Amino acid sequence: THRLSRIDLSGNKTFSDDDLKSVLSIQEPSWTRPLSAPTYRPHLVDIQINLIKNYYRNRGFHQIVAHLDSSSTEAGKGDVLHISIEEGLRTIIRQVAFSDTTAVSEAELREGMYLLEGRPAPADLNGFGADIYALRDILRNATFLEARVIPSVTIVRDTIGGGFLADVEYQIDSGPPF
Repeated sequence: THRLSRIDLSGNKTFSDDDLKSVLSIQEPSWTRPLSAPTYRPHLVDIQINLIKNYYRNRGFHQIVAHLDSSSTEAGKGDVLHISIEEGLRTIIRQVAFSDTTAVSEAELREGMYLLEGRPAPADLNGFGADIYALRDILRNATFLEARVIPSVTIVRDTIGGGFLADVEYQIDSGPPF
């Protein structure tokens, strides 16, 4: 293990250094932990960078590039990790649609959702997990206990504002009411 003096981030425009550092499992020295000397393992720095990438990808930056530029040493304090970030263009949800609204109205389905029009689109379907569970709860409360919800996402280039737009469709198989 090596002592850590600090983490220098560059290129991040959308999220603050503090936001990104809070995602990392390695922590810089702090006045709240005066007796603790933070350490890290150099061969595990890539895992920390992947945490930053996932943070960005779940907030609409699908083309995020982040890497360790270099590490330097401050005498008596420890290593300084220099991490470079290129955010890329953001993907925003343009439209949310449902394949079947016969069991529960579209208004009721939308009521419990977070990822709606205008929000950043997660880079993978796992990012829609909270909304899938919310939709299944709404369907279960309407007595459709075997309901299945499967999201699909189509991404297109935004020709007006730059970036990308995502069209999200939830395939709903409500099953029989109980």
